[in-house]
Amino acid sequence: MPGAHSFRDEAIARAKAGIPPRVLAAEYGVAPRVLHQMLKDARRAGEDIPRFANGAPALSPDMTRMTCRIGRATRAALVPAAQARGLSVAELAGALLAAIAEGALVDAVLDDGEGAP
Repeated sequence: MPGAHSFRDEAIARAKAGIPPRVLAAEYGVAPRVLHQMLKDARRAGEDIPRFANGAPALSPDMTRMTCRIGRATRAALVPAAQARGLSVAELAGALLAAIAEGALVDAVLDDGEGAP
């Protein structure tokens, strides 16, 4: 775990970006109550951190929540790219899926012969 100050700052920044406290707690290896208390204290100090219902921030009307399973090695391979962009692996995965879908790149990425001729 990073130093206390950088841990707090990073956790607050990621919570502001919509990462739920339970996810942050698991990633940092701390009890969820530690993150909840930290965010509560930060809100009282004036930080604009979203409220999390059922562990997740509310979604905008044009968003949906999706869960997928990936192998540990795949997740580990995404960590450097996520960190370089200041994102969680889940945020990076969402950005990748959006870019692939918006660019009609599924066939190019998978190259499995199942797409359009």
